[in-house]
Amino acid sequence: LGGRLGLGFLRAIGAAPVEVWIEAGKIGRYVYAVDYGNGCSCDWIHQDRALGDPRGPDQESIRVRAARSFGRDHRLEATLLLANLGGGELGEAWTGAEEDASELTRRALTVSPPVTRRREIGLAWRHEPRDNLSLEIGGAAGWTRAGEGRSGETGLRLETRFGWRL
Repeated sequence: LGGRLGLGFLRAIGAAPVEVWIEAGKIGRYVYAVDYGNGCSCDWIHQDRALGDPRGPDQESIRVRAARSFGRDHRLEATLLLANLGGGELGEAWTGAEEDASELTRRALTVSPPVTRRREIGLAWRHEPRDNLSLEIGGAAGWTRAGEGRSGETGLRLETRFGWRL
């Protein structure tokens, strides 16, 4: 099972628009591989990457983005990400032999242990003085905790960015 659902809201408060976007997604453990039992290597993987969600299978996330424009030239944007990545691997196919029906239902609805938890919050300011020029400065703080027995990043991450687009 897998899916992603998003909802957007745009409303003018005074003369400036406010946008709020919420996106929730859940990708099950066995979404990207199928075992037909006849030696068929049937999957939805290309160059070791899932063809659907780039984070691959066995994950769930909620992403919130809110933005407010101040006139035509200035925009402030805040983001929040809550994500859980389970122990399922890309290319792991369900054969049906190892689980009973109640276990299969539970596995379809939950992220498999060990679970890596990721939390991130960001803030950015954009200035667009002309149609073909955009300046942006922003930052993000993130926290990741790797699941028990998993290698990977655990701890706090701080990021700053500055960019322009012509």
